Amino acid sequence: MKTIQRILAVLMVIAMLAIPVCAEGFTPSVEQKGAPEVVAAPDAPEGAVVVVKDAEGNVVAGVAAEEIVVTSVADSENAPEAVKEEMKAAYDSVANAASLSEAVPELDKALEDRKADVKAENLVVRDLVNVTLSEDAAKKLAETGNTMTLGFKMDMKQDDFLMVMCFVDGQWVILDADQVEILEDGTVNVTFTERVGTIAFVVEKTEG
Repeated sequence: MKTIQRILAVLMVIAMLAIPVCAEGFTPSVEQKGAPEVVAAPDAPEGAVVVVKDAEGNVVAGVAAEEIVVTSVADSENAPEAVKEEMKAAYDSVANAASLSEAVPELDKALEDRKADVKAENLVVRDLVNVTLSEDAAKKLAETGNTMTLGFKMDMKQDDFLMVMCFVDGQWVILDADQVEILEDGTVNVTFTERVGTIAFVVEKTEG
């Protein structure tokens, strides 16, 4: 009897530790993925991988690889506490929702504004990551009018549907369509203003 009780206790602990991924609008494999690789920008100066530009498009700073940390859900347990807490909140907001529209109230309106030929119920989160910059790089990006474009190696096709969302103060904010670009080689360019943080890449569901 004691052996059976011990087995049941172990099974209960495992169940409690498991992250819920049954939500209709979430990709279950997200928590198993590594973070996508950051691709060097073609205009990055020597020693940098991306640049910060001002409102006129002039390069004001180069950002080295060691100044950018991209953390996946799979690696979030080893991240700084603030990053871990934000990623957990972002993950839970989507994973525990009945649908992606419930987690992102502006989703349907965003699709309508973009005249996208997709339905909200057919969208899922493909990747969820946190992007953290060094203090100096973050200060440069935060200056009024400055932007930074990060390229993520994601092997997407240019005609794929893709929407990128940022988790800001506990809410998902959908980036404008012109802030997201899929390049011919499958790289996804995302342009940030003011700050980076936890972001989600939303795509259409695939069969199976």
